[in-house]
Amino acid sequence: MFDKAGLSDAAHYPYELGWIFVEERFRRMGMAGALTTCLVHGLEEWPVYASSRTNNKGMHKALVNAGFRQVGQHYPGRRTGEEFQVFLKPAG
Repeated sequence: MFDKAGLSDAAHYPYELGWIFVEERFRRMGMAGALTTCLVHGLEEWPVYASSRTNNKGMHKALVNAGFRQVGQHYPGRRTGEEFQVFLKPAG
């Protein structure tokens, strides 16, 4: 993923915030943001990375609000037409 996004610092980000899925009827209620904040709470000392589909603006907002920054280039997913973006949350 790091290579596909044109990033070379994968070794500096050993921890991943994996997929967060909110059932459609509960979307737009701030749940992704609350989950993201809870999951990274207490991880200030460790660098964490995440990825999100480029069209998932709600998740992008949740990640940025939790201290992540969007980095690198979009990269293709396994499905046709699917693209992803990498987000990093540095230590400290």
